Amino acid sequence: MTVLFSTVNGREDKNDDILQEFLDAGNWKQALSFIDKKLKKGDKSLKLAVNKICFLLTSREPDLWGQALVELTILLGQKQPVTDIRILNTIEELVSQWPEWGSDAQSLADSMWERAVTLNPKDEQLVDRWFRTKFVFGRYKPAQKAAMMYSKNFPESRRPYFWAILASHLASNSLGVSETERSMFSGLAYKLLAKAAALVPAEDIVPSLDVLSLGVPKPTNPKPSTDSSRALKTPSDLLLLTEIYKSQGREKEALAVLNDPRTGLASSIGQSSWELIREKILLNESCELWDTQWNECYDLLCKANSSQDKKADSIHDQENNTFLNDWAVWKALVTACLQIREKEIFLKTKSIINSFLESEQSVMRHNARRALIDYYAANPLPIDHDPDDLLSALLAYYYDYSTSPICFEGLRLAHLLTRPQKVKFLDQVRRYADTKYGLENNAGVQFRFVVRADWVAAEINSLKQDYAITVSVDESGKARKSGEPGDLSLLEVFVANALRLYHAARFLNYGIPITERRPGDDAAILAASACIRLFAYGDSRAIIRCAAILELLLEDSPRNYDAQLMAIRVYIYLGLVPHALKHYAKLDIKHIQFLTNSWILLTRISTIHPHPCPTTPGEAAPGVTSPAQLLKAVIQWGGRNETQIETGISEFLKFDSFSGLLQHLDYQKQTEFTPLVRYSMVCELQRIIRLGHAPWEDPPFLDDVPDLDGSDVRSRSSFPNYEGWGKATFEEHLRTGPTPQGSWLKSQLRYIELTQSIGGINVPGRSTVHPSLVDGPDMTPPECSASAWTNHMLNLHTASLTNDETWKKHFVKVTKATLAGLANSMKVWTGRAEVLSQDPGHGALGLINGLDVPHWQYFHFIFTALDHCSLTTLWLLNQSVQNQVTGVFPDQTLFNEKVAEMEAITAGLFDNLHTAARKLHADLAQPHHVAELVELISGKVEDEEDKVGKKMRDLVPHERWITEYSKTLLQEWQEGLVGVMMTKLRSPL
Repeated sequence: MTVLFSTVNGREDKNDDILQEFLDAGNWKQALSFIDKKLKKGDKSLKLAVNKICFLLTSREPDLWGQALVELTILLGQKQPVTDIRILNTIEELVSQWPEWGSDAQSLADSMWERAVTLNPKDEQLVDRWFRTKFVFGRYKPAQKAAMMYSKNFPESRRPYFWAILASHLASNSLGVSETERSMFSGLAYKLLAKAAALVPAEDIVPSLDVLSLGVPKPTNPKPSTDSSRALKTPSDLLLLTEIYKSQGREKEALAVLNDPRTGLASSIGQSSWELIREKILLNESCELWDTQWNECYDLLCKANSSQDKKADSIHDQENNTFLNDWAVWKALVTACLQIREKEIFLKTKSIINSFLESEQSVMRHNARRALIDYYAANPLPIDHDPDDLLSALLAYYYDYSTSPICFEGLRLAHLLTRPQKVKFLDQVRRYADTKYGLENNAGVQFRFVVRADWVAAEINSLKQDYAITVSVDESGKARKSGEPGDLSLLEVFVANALRLYHAARFLNYGIPITERRPGDDAAILAASACIRLFAYGDSRAIIRCAAILELLLEDSPRNYDAQLMAIRVYIYLGLVPHALKHYAKLDIKHIQFLTNSWILLTRISTIHPHPCPTTPGEAAPGVTSPAQLLKAVIQWGGRNETQIETGISEFLKFDSFSGLLQHLDYQKQTEFTPLVRYSMVCELQRIIRLGHAPWEDPPFLDDVPDLDGSDVRSRSSFPNYEGWGKATFEEHLRTGPTPQGSWLKSQLRYIELTQSIGGINVPGRSTVHPSLVDGPDMTPPECSASAWTNHMLNLHTASLTNDETWKKHFVKVTKATLAGLANSMKVWTGRAEVLSQDPGHGALGLINGLDVPHWQYFHFIFTALDHCSLTTLWLLNQSVQNQVTGVFPDQTLFNEKVAEMEAITAGLFDNLHTAARKLHADLAQPHHVAELVELISGKVEDEEDKVGKKMRDLVPHERWITEYSKTLLQEWQEGLVGVMMTKLRSPL
């Protein structure tokens, strides 16, 4: 609800005090009556009129909202322009908060600002507020008009001129603008920028500033570039120019500006900015000026090699500061070299790389090592070279950085080696740690030496290469999944070796703060990754072992972020939501993480575990035990984030950081809490409410839902990934169905529309049949069946409400088809439910013979079906009253027969689902399953071939750990089934 104008700006008269009292008491009707009396007595203040609109919107009655729109239209259309900034701000807030008023109200508000500025052209505060109000809310087209008027009325001011450039550029890329407008706005941005560049006079050049002299002090007091306020003056201005020119395909013109002695890198404007150097590298590449690119990068690196100013203290610092030895320069040099393909260029490139490799500083060698790998990875080279040069370059990189966390990424091109070269590479890598650090591990004598952190780090990096090059790409286990005998020995040996290393590294944990990762953590993560691949190849027990490994790792290293994310994903897949919630709480999600990481837990959570989890004191933070509370937290953060984004934009505008603002807006697009993401969360929350596992709250008003044809572009790369080139990641094997996109969300919103209509909320008075939604690749099989069911129900309910005569004439035909379709959909669900009631383990995850556990797919089917049972039951209860009121069912016999059939099918479906849950719950409560699960995790002592089981027994802190852990898992599966049995048949509408 929009806050009252009078409360925002202070109570200035007696009317304000009275209205504030009404507001505090929630007496909006009395407030409206008071305002109407004042207006009738001749009080024509704009402030009173605005307050009336605010109070009209306080109610939840759509008729009064319509009246508010009428009042606002009258206010905006009056002859005398509104010039009070406070009133203008309040009206703008009203229009922005009620988008259902449509574009007409927005147009009127835009016109209101324009008329006010036209009346007061020299009121700088007024036009400044107009621009900021439109720009901050992303309305770039009216913001552009405001900036142009600002620039025209205040020609001596620099700020509005560049605001006009920025707004024109953004307006040209906005949705909803015509091609003519797009061309006009982009042309205007180009014209204004070109003028700003042309205004820089030649006499302001500082010729002594060398573009390649990065790392030397810049002039402390450079000569002002120009007396014109609208000329380019700073590196930020040049960055803005290059960004806009690139977006318009004018890369060559941008290069011309950067090469111009008046405006380029060597000028007092460019100031040899490293950001501009990088831009120039990108522009050279876009224009395919490979000779220029190579020469400039070569000169930069020659200066870096001869410079004595060693600024970088670490690889991380070296890659992120303005020091010349930058990976962007190295990559551009090698790319240009490979494009030119001339022998002399190749020899010079190799020479400059070798000169860096001779440095005694590891920091100076790092990018040269990477460049050498890229250099030899090109095939074929136009010079004579040893076929093993790439192998040698990879080994040299490993030798230099074998103890560093960056080692694995630096060796990503190892997959290009030939098979014999891969064997040789892995053999050398495996030998290196023991040879380098003088360690020895004789057969039969396990770990006689004192474990060292550098040895552990080198061994882990060796294991990562082994996994990526050999283990993860081995296809011998695939046959196992299809029922044929597959060879899983390679994976099992790898898991055992990784656990062996992790166990040995535990001796290094003493004295390390709890907030830090332990040296051997990545060995356990590798073991868990290999277990998931074992599971993908058909070894069901491997996923339980994976969960146990991650649980042990998190007991030793509770702040290991990678392990926490992996554990959440594994537990969600297994249907063990209480464990997932426990680890999710420890992530301490905040700010943008609500967007980037919440999907790991909350995707389809309403059909996996909609009910709150029982917890013991201290196990989880308040509110984290309830999926509904987590969904609300994410939705609320989305609203707060919009405010924070607006604040950030205002700060960039305040400091005239134009290029920084463009980068901020680009980042905002990548991390935007899009309507698709927001309404996905809303739909999950609404399902939990419908199932009766959260207090009732109003569903969204569907008229507010924007176009949802976009996609969820959130990155799925949060998890560690050591898989081979082109192989499925850890997370892809454990997804709870396809990523929800537009098709999924449209089907869910249609369901909400149906619940609203049945509950008497926002009843749609349609007289046409709803077209069936197309099942998308983002929907699971139960969701596709549910979508068809929902469509039948919505058509049938719409028919029960309409009084349209044309509809009545065709009602019998449509009703027969709809009822038949609905009955058929229900029978499909009932058939599956009957199988479940007879065989509770059907569709569950079979860990071993006789132990079937309910994983996410099992719960997903049951809760999806229960949701539709509840809705169908509610509709049937509602029909007797509706039919008496509307009288639209001419064939009462047909209707009664079909309704009775639907009642019987729904009741049978509901009973079968509950029966299945009760039977499986009773089975999991059998005491012998604890011993079976213990044996599954730790293996049999007498089974010498089960190397993984032996290592699991070595890892546990005490003998009872696995038993207690197994009991907890079984109890959580039972708790999930209790949630099924708690779900009632009637929806809480």
